[in-house]
Amino acid sequence: MEAAKAAGRRVSLSGMLDFLGVSRSGYQAFLKHRPSEAELRKERIKERIQEIYDGSHQNYGAPKITRELQKEGERICIYPGCRGITSLYFALYLDRGAPSGLYI
Repeated sequence: MEAAKAAGRRVSLSGMLDFLGVSRSGYQAFLKHRPSEAELRKERIKERIQEIYDGSHQNYGAPKITRELQKEGERICIYPGCRGITSLYFALYLDRGAPSGLYI
């Protein structure tokens, strides 16, 4: 929409939503969305993972980063079958969002 406005063109919002296959109510929900505590925590932990990884000159893997986060007081799942920070850690380097259902 901003690109169309910058080019001096008028664009129909309902036409754009129809083209994208998005309902008006879905669009309004998107505009009003506020991140939950869990989403904010995941983002904060992702940033901290990146800082720890870069601080180790890119040597630390998920197990060492997990220990560092635990030393800082973060509660990270370490039980067998629980992926802990592994999902977030690898998501940073696979250029895609972290999968849902993370146990952090």
